[in-house]
Amino acid sequence: MGKAFQRIRASAVGDLHQGDRISQWVRKNGGEFLNKVTDRVTHLIASEKAYKENVEQVQVARALGTVKIVSRDWLIASLYANPIRPVPEAPFLLENLVKPSRKAANEDPFARNRIPTGSKSTKAIAPPKKQIYRQPQTREAWDAVLTRATKASGRREKYRLAIFETTSQPHTYSTWSKYSRVGTSRIEELTPPKSDVVLATNIFKKFFKVETGKEWDDKNDDKLPMPKTDAQGNPLPVHEGWYSYESKTSMLTSFIMQVGQPVGSNSAPVESENTSSELYDQAIPPKPCAQPREDSTDNGDVDSNGCNDIDFR
Repeated sequence: MGKAFQRIRASAVGDLHQGDRISQWVRKNGGEFLNKVTDRVTHLIASEKAYKENVEQVQVARALGTVKIVSRDWLIASLYANPIRPVPEAPFLLENLVKPSRKAANEDPFARNRIPTGSKSTKAIAPPKKQIYRQPQTREAWDAVLTRATKASGRREKYRLAIFETTSQPHTYSTWSKYSRVGTSRIEELTPPKSDVVLATNIFKKFFKVETGKEWDDKNDDKLPMPKTDAQGNPLPVHEGWYSYESKTSMLTSFIMQVGQPVGSNSAPVESENTSSELYDQAIPPKPCAQPREDSTDNGDVDSNGCNDIDFR
């Protein structure tokens, strides 16, 4: 048995060519194959159809944030590398290969529909099509801000996680995350289009636990989760550890402290990425194929369609 894949823990989903052989190829080269996506999985080999439909395994992989979702061609290119070894994933990541629709790519449910300050427009603002979902019994918003210190001193990265509900009947639901730090920002829809509230809340809770180490229902308690560890059980540094949930109360207190800081105070302001209006909006509108050359920066997509069956026995 080879050792080329000794750091690979793979899973697969979808209708894949020779899909029944994938587990054998991974294990034969020293890797581990798991039938379900867990936090131990490093790579999810998925079909384009499964990725586009955002099936359960893809949802879990996305929520974890640590799993590389790749096409079958990544595995084939790795097996044909000389010597056999995992090739760079970038040309095979399905997020790069599957082109989202223009509408979906530009959609940001966190953005608000407002008239710019000083605008002379008298046209009424169209009512939002989506709003933050609130628990019917308690009116608690399914809306969370998660933060973590970065390696750069004094900076942090942030996730905004929320469930949106359509304002029209019948209501449908979608869970979204927005990641941001200095120099970058990305938005991702974690649920399939027009999901029901059960799926949306389940995905929300799973994402929250994966990133914070805590259950959503326990978000306001003072107990700290056990330190996040690597595969060998060693505690990770702060910038790779758990995100912290910022409650509305703590964020409002921080904002008030900044606004009320005495003139001439030498205290450094606490970095804030939200204004009070942002925090308290009640309704936010919403042979195998070509293998990549390691010495080239122009690694095209590798397409296995029409390739001969492959036997790596």
